[in-house]
Amino acid sequence: MSRIVKVIAALLVIGGGVWCEYELCYIPYRCGVLEKQIELRTNVALQSSDQYSSSVIAHANLAAMAPFLERCARPGLYMMAAANRRIVNQPQLAVNDYRKALTYDLRPEIFFELGLTELEAQHPSAAIDSLTAASLFYVGYLYEIPYQNVRERVAEACRDPSAVDRLEHEWAALDRQ
Repeated sequence: MSRIVKVIAALLVIGGGVWCEYELCYIPYRCGVLEKQIELRTNVALQSSDQYSSSVIAHANLAAMAPFLERCARPGLYMMAAANRRIVNQPQLAVNDYRKALTYDLRPEIFFELGLTELEAQHPSAAIDSLTAASLFYVGYLYEIPYQNVRERVAEACRDPSAVDRLEHEWAALDRQ
């Protein structure tokens, strides 16, 4: 009887070790490799002048990411998913992916891309908030906003203390998620 218990215990320890190896080593490694591959292919799609080729690449990227997106806690993967969704003209889904990326890390580039995507999705007030957040993190983003009227509204919001306070409270809520 004690021999059976020892064999079962040994099998449980080996099984636990294999599971830990898979979850703590293989999956994060695979996510890193996938993120780099998707980043390279997304850059190719963004730089391509052929809309059809870009769309094919973006759809392939989204399909490759699908099984890993929820499993990998990486803001970069969500940013790549959002960029690919923008290529295939799905701005609302891209907004959702950028917001998911913000739950992992409050980066100014995420806020900036989120703001531009919200403009594409016809959400101007949300876009102003996101672009203001990006510009408060890094003022250089203010000058990268492609639309003069939006740039002026963002500059005005950056000077408004109540807008800054409101955004700081929203960031704190994002940071707690």
